[in-house]
Amino acid sequence: MPLRLVALVLVFTIAASAQSPVAPGAEPERIASGFQFTEGPVWFEGTLLFSDIPANRVYRWDPESGQTETFLSPSQKSNGLALDADGNLLLAQHAAQRVARLDGDVETALAEAYEGDAFNSPNDLTLHPDGSIYFSDPTWGLEGRPSETGFTGVYRLDPDGTVDLLADDLHQPNGVAFSPDLATFYVSTSDERTVVAYDHADGALSNGRVFATLTGGTPFDAADGMEVDGQGRLYVAGPRGVWIFAPDGTVLDVVDVPDQTTNVAFGPDDTLYITSGPGVYRLSLVAGTTAGEAGPVRLGLTIETVAPNPSRGLTAVTIRLDRARAVGMDVVDALGRTVRTLDLGPLAAGEHRAEVDLGGLAPGVYTVRLEAGGQRVTRAVTVAR
Repeated sequence: MPLRLVALVLVFTIAASAQSPVAPGAEPERIASGFQFTEGPVWFEGTLLFSDIPANRVYRWDPESGQTETFLSPSQKSNGLALDADGNLLLAQHAAQRVARLDGDVETALAEAYEGDAFNSPNDLTLHPDGSIYFSDPTWGLEGRPSETGFTGVYRLDPDGTVDLLADDLHQPNGVAFSPDLATFYVSTSDERTVVAYDHADGALSNGRVFATLTGGTPFDAADGMEVDGQGRLYVAGPRGVWIFAPDGTVLDVVDVPDQTTNVAFGPDDTLYITSGPGVYRLSLVAGTTAGEAGPVRLGLTIETVAPNPSRGLTAVTIRLDRARAVGMDVVDALGRTVRTLDLGPLAAGEHRAEVDLGGLAPGVYTVRLEAGGQRVTRAVTVAR
């Protein structure tokens, strides 16, 4: 499927009408170092996981202790990491040439080939709310081995195990990400240092066009891993550090980060985590504006309201998601017993409303719990007499 690259505009200045979501005066803070080449950060059960590709390990950084420990070894030289709807770790593995899932101590290969040909070296991946995994497959991890497919591709792995080729004419596709409404799919290309945007509908990609070109840095720098926040701003690891774009492609900020910046991930407390060369960094984010439209930077999973509260019957829980996720909700009593359970299923980024019936419960204080992508948030609710 030929890629038609439409008009390319290089933006070297930050638009005065748009505001960076980076906190004023904030600088990247190094939180861990001494690794070989870090990649694939993801927030997991209150900690940060990240890959060290040459070391063949996934590490875990604990924000409470500030300590780092080995989480998985060997990791099959994993690169990108993500979480599925159940909070299990997904890995793009160079050495094994596959996409895998880690459920507790059980590692399962989800996809290893396309039409009988082994993948090159799956690099980065992201989850659609229907459970499909979208991933890139450049040749970086082949380490001299020949490519069986003969091209570098972007694929969709459906929950039933079917693998569909979405694009085969991008040179070294790398980072992948969805817009909040799932209507746009972004792919970075390493060597060309571009971000390509596609229209996305019904699991297919169309109308590929260059969204941005990243400049500067060293010859070793590349357009790499990406994240999108709840307002559609794109954070791209690339030359010099992290590039932040408005949904229209305006450059909002370029944050200088030491070494070769490879990937980014959102964590709690308005924080962006960054892998770069031998180190891991964090950067404080605050509320910002995009294209003149003000609004807070929403990260993760949030309970906005529970109403009415106190309640005797139906209660509405308003939630907000920073990205598409499958969401589960339950209500527990003071003894920790689950008294109500709802599977809200896959939800797009944005605000949603769910109703739970508290009728018939004994008066007292209960806890509403929401879980998505390994994150849990809670809110107290009172059942009135």
